Amino acid sequence: MDDLFFDLDDDALDDYARKYAPEEYKESDIKKEFCDRVEHIGNEILRLHKSVSRIKEAYVEKDMDAVYDKCALLSKSLSKQASEVAWIPSDFGIYDNCTKKKGVIVKKREVSFIKLDNCLKIVLPELLPHRMYYDKHTQQIKYFFDYDEWHSGYMQAFQEEFASGKYNIIGEKVVLIYLHHVISSGRGVKDPDNFETKYMTDIITLFLLRDDTGKYVSQYSDMIEDEKEFSEIVVCPLRLFPNFIEKYTSGKGME
Repeated sequence: MDDLFFDLDDDALDDYARKYAPEEYKESDIKKEFCDRVEHIGNEILRLHKSVSRIKEAYVEKDMDAVYDKCALLSKSLSKQASEVAWIPSDFGIYDNCTKKKGVIVKKREVSFIKLDNCLKIVLPELLPHRMYYDKHTQQIKYFFDYDEWHSGYMQAFQEEFASGKYNIIGEKVVLIYLHHVISSGRGVKDPDNFETKYMTDIITLFLLRDDTGKYVSQYSDMIEDEKEFSEIVVCPLRLFPNFIEKYTSGKGME
């Protein structure tokens, strides 16, 4: 029996302990996670307060380029913290009295973030959801998915990755390259514009881009036949996009 524990890494052992721990210990862990999240947001807001002084200093020194940049970055950072505050209730299964729902913590999606060739590749564990639309014949929403649960799961993954501040806001225009890996069904090629990219673009914009207008971002989508299904997004500076396309269309890809 003892040998079993030597075969487990730290994460697996922790999961095993949580599974068989008394309920009060699990509740204690959730409370700690909640308090840690709120405290982290509070610390970030205090840090951002110092940016206001830097904006005033730049204006006094008549450095208007710095004023513009600092205002844009502060606005972006404040929006990010506002979004994190807004998602605390759903992340921890807290609902108002009107919903009559009792939830649990939404499971974080396992997302990979890979830096390559001055680009960032984001690999999702699944395909992006099919775009929802109203079917007039059945009078129902087709391809429905729970947006709150989906968004919250991916927000947790992005919050964890970007919490250390190892990424800078990208000031230049980028191309979001959506590559959807699908298993061929023999029924023809799927249409890449049926995948809902807007919500993932919004999340990426929140953490990496100044805005999602045409001034800062454009999109490219394609399908790839593969042995499993998932989506990946490459955040590529526009100036490097021709090089990406050359490698991609030649079958070399990006290492």
